[in-house]
Amino acid sequence: MTEIESDIDWSNISDETCREIQRQGEVFLQAQLQTSIAADQRAMTSASIFIGFAGVILAAGFAHWSQHEVVEILVSASFGSVFFLLASACGFYAARPVDFFYPGEHPEIWWAVRNAPIAELIGGETENQQSSISKNEAMISANHLWLKRGMILALLAPVAASVSFFLFSLGEVCPA
Repeated sequence: MTEIESDIDWSNISDETCREIQRQGEVFLQAQLQTSIAADQRAMTSASIFIGFAGVILAAGFAHWSQHEVVEILVSASFGSVFFLLASACGFYAARPVDFFYPGEHPEIWWAVRNAPIAELIGGETENQQSSISKNEAMISANHLWLKRGMILALLAPVAASVSFFLFSLGEVCPA
């Protein structure tokens, strides 16, 4: 029943203490689940906004270029759109489906060991909970990093567009 090996001797710990430790683990896993759902919503919202920005900027660049044939604007809009598309991809990746450990267990897991002392069973389950909490934390942190990368790319999009406009304009002023 226990996923991790431990040196904890649960036989001398009261049932009440074991149940409280288990309750705390359940509460923590539930909080992680809620946090993860909120993070996924934030990542999807950001990704959707970024992809919208990319489309609008590129459309505006093409519209301006079709009327005035100013290539610098088209290039600038393209660079900004690419950065927003990359930011959007990071957001979508951060919200992808992943393995996640939820609070609670299947009752059938307990059937084979139902005659064992309850403190030892609950103690073993708290060890499983800790393993699940650690794995969830690693996944939440990794997804947070992807969303953070996306935010940085989105912040750099106007800079990339401005720099590309400036550099492309230099070529017109100072031909090679």
